[in-house]
Amino acid sequence: MTRTTRLAALAVGTALLAAACSSPGSNDSKPQPAPPTAPSSSSATQPAADAATAFKKIAAAVPSATGSTPVTADNDPNHLLGRPGKYTSKITFGDKTAAGKLP
Repeated sequence: MTRTTRLAALAVGTALLAAACSSPGSNDSKPQPAPPTAPSSSSATQPAADAATAFKKIAAAVPSATGSTPVTADNDPNHLLGRPGKYTSKITFGDKTAAGKLP
């Protein structure tokens, strides 16, 4: 696995974990009802967050993140993009500060 691929996997995983952990919660032990949501026509056709959106957020916070390249089903080295139970979006990118520091 190349450094860029490892960095991309790490960054996407971190972004997804951060998004999952950042939902507002309550310290109260009673379950809270979910707030009502308005139906959206685009929510059925697009994932809540895709890799390009995640990279934009990462790049805004980490200016040394460079060279984003979207991955398609045709060029996915893992052949998992778009497969049932696998990932729906993927992007590779580098980080100038990591050059020469990763194994």
